[in-house]
Amino acid sequence: MSFIFSHLEQIKAQKRFDNLEALLAYSDTKSISVQSNHIRVLQAKKTKLAAKLAIADPVASISGNFTNNTRLPVNLFPAEIFGGQKGEFREVQTGVQYNTASNQNLDIKLLNFEGWQNYKLSDINIQISETESRLNLKNLHENMAAVYYNIIQLNAQLESTQQNLLVADTLLQVAENKYKQGIVKQQDVNDSRVNRLNIKENINQIQHLLKQNYLSLKILADIPDAEEVEITEKVAINFPITKQDVQLNDLLIQSNLLKEKYALEYIDKARKSMYPTLSFVAGNSFNQYNNDFTLFGGKWITSNYVGMKLNFALPNANTISNRTKV
Repeated sequence: MSFIFSHLEQIKAQKRFDNLEALLAYSDTKSISVQSNHIRVLQAKKTKLAAKLAIADPVASISGNFTNNTRLPVNLFPAEIFGGQKGEFREVQTGVQYNTASNQNLDIKLLNFEGWQNYKLSDINIQISETESRLNLKNLHENMAAVYYNIIQLNAQLESTQQNLLVADTLLQVAENKYKQGIVKQQDVNDSRVNRLNIKENINQIQHLLKQNYLSLKILADIPDAEEVEITEKVAINFPITKQDVQLNDLLIQSNLLKEKYALEYIDKARKSMYPTLSFVAGNSFNQYNNDFTLFGGKWITSNYVGMKLNFALPNANTISNRTKV
C-alpha cells in the first residue's frame, strides 16, 4: 500500500503538457504575474471610485460633550446693584456648572476643479493598468513560448544524439574486433573511443540545458519546484510552410501614449489645485445648561445654520515650488 501511495504521489506531482496552449492556460490560472496584473487593474478601478466620491468630498461630523465647570469664574459687579454702597464692588460667580452639547456639521463641495481633474486622471490610470496588464501577459507568453520550443528542440537533439551513441558503441565494437584480427590500427580504435566520448559529453550538455530550460519554465509559469514538468510534444517532421498573417501589436505604443496623456493631465491637476472651491455647509447644535448634575432633564436650546463657503488657498512657497516643478 505504501508503494502504491508513493507512486500516486509521484503521478500527481508531475505536469504533462502536450501543446503550448495547455501550458499557457495553466499559467493564466496559476501565474503570480497574471494575478498581480488583475489586482493592479482592480486597484485602479477602486481608485476611480474614490476619485468620483472625492469630487463632492462630503464631510460630516457629529460630536457631543458633557462639561462640569468645577470652579465657575468670578466677576466684579457694582455693589449698588445689590443694595450696597455706591463705589463698592461685589464678587459674583457667573455661568452654569453643567453644560451638555451635541453638534452636527455637513460640508459638500459644489465646485471642485481639482477633484474633477483627479477623476480624469483615475480614468486614464485604468487604461494604463489594462494596457500594461495585456503587455505583461504578452511578454510572459512570448518568454514561455521561447522556452517551450527550446525544450522541444533539445528533446529532439537528445533523442538523435542517443541514437548516435548507439551507433558509436557499435562502431567501437567493430573497430576493437578488427583490431584483434589485425585489420585496423590502434589509432582507429582510439578514434572510435574519442567519438563515443564526445557523443556522451554532448548528451550530458543537452541534459543540462534541458534542466535549465525546465527550471526557467517553472519560474515563468509559477509551477511548484516539487512538481516535475514534462513536455511531450514532438518536433513536426512534415511541417506545412504557410504564409502567416502579421498582426500589428501596438500595445507598447498605446501604453506610452497613455502615460504621456497622464503626465499632461497631471500638470493640469497641479495648476487647478490653486483654484478655489465652493461648498455647501450646514450645521445643527443642541445645548443644555443646568446647575444640577443631569444629562437629559433640562431644557435643550437648539441652533442651526446653512450657507455657502468659498475656500481660496493663498499661494505660498510650497505651492509655487510644486507648480514650478511640474
